[in-house]
This record gives sequence, C-alpha cells and structure tokens, in this order.
Amino acid sequence: MALDTYSNLKLEIADWLNRSDLSDQIDTFIDLAEARMNREIRVRDMLTRTTLSISSQYTDLPSDFLAMRNINLDTSPLTVPQFVTPEYMDRIRRNKYSYSSTSVTGTPIWYTIKGNEMEVVPNPDSAKTANITYYAKIPALTVTADTNWVLTNHPELYLTGSLVAASAYLIEDNRIPLWENGYQKAAEELKRASDNYEIPRGGATRIRASVLGV
Repeated sequence: MALDTYSNLKLEIADWLNRSDLSDQIDTFIDLAEARMNREIRVRDMLTRTTLSISSQYTDLPSDFLAMRNINLDTSPLTVPQFVTPEYMDRIRRNKYSYSSTSVTGTPIWYTIKGNEMEVVPNPDSAKTANITYYAKIPALTVTADTNWVLTNHPELYLTGSLVAASAYLIEDNRIPLWENGYQKAAEELKRASDNYEIPRGGATRIRASVLGV
C-alpha cells in the first residue's frame, strides 16, 4: 500500500499494529507523531518567508511559527536585530537604558520570543517592516488535507513516529524499540539530507573562503 494519503497511512498503521479496533486511537497516534516532529526536527523544508509589521513592543508571530532562522528590518541601511533571551531582554530594558517600555523609541536592534509574540527593543518610532525566515510547523494531516511534504517525501517518519506514539497505549509490545530505532534513523537521514543541501561540498571552510575572496 502506498503511504501517500492520510487514510492510507491510518490503514498501514493498523496493519503494522495488527489491530483492527484502534480507528479512533490511530488519529491520536498521528497527532502525537506530528507534535514530536515539530519539537525535534528543523530542516530546510520547514523554512517559510513572510513579513511582519512591527509597530509596538510586541508583535504576533505567524500561527505556524516554531523558530526564527533570519530576520531583518526594511530600513536604509538594512537593520539586522540581534536575538537575546527573554531574561536578557528584561535586563536590557532595566539596566542598559533605564527606561520604561514606552518612554524611548527608535529602530529596534534587539528581539526575543515570548510565547507567540516577538518583543523588540527599543520600541519602534514608526511601523517597521520585518522580513523573516522561520521554521514552520508541519501541516497537520486531516481528512481534507490528506498529505503534506513529510508524508510525500519521508513517509517512514509518519509511520514509525505513529507506531512509537502507540506504545503508550499498547504498553507491552516488544516491537517498540524497533519502531523507535526506525524513527530515529529516519529523522537523522532527513536532517543529514537537509544539511547536505544547505552546505556545499567543502563545508563552512569553502563558504568562508568564498566570502573572503581567497
């Protein structure tokens, strides 16, 4: 059976589990596999570009945001804010400038992520356009959205990830280590393929030499 759709994936999971009574639970196993992949995997296929309008201390991030890869502000010259931790951001506000969150404005030069929002310092003196590249959540499989790039290109991740997620429900199953090893191998192969795509042969040394013109 081809692992190319949500319904075929569910049938394959039931076949591997050798169970015909887990239709409702299999949906949950797939949800848990997706949640794990979103926590653990950061590869080029997840990169998405968009723009944000930054006009205050906090700006809502995209609903599918997982992690920032790159950000710059469309100013002249271009501004590249520096990421700091939320704790360090609080120290900057309190110690470096000794100002409240609204008393000083300018072009933001620091940013951090708090929950589903991005915080900047200083507060913008006018609306700024931020160009961001970020890691987006894997689109969830549903009845109406029955495939995505992971299922198309790496179906073994969905299959083994769902089987591992089923382990908590099955409790006693000697196949669990096999499934976990399969998931780990598939995830590593995906990450390795992504790294090979992004870094040319010769690695960082070649990139550095090219930038320096030597």
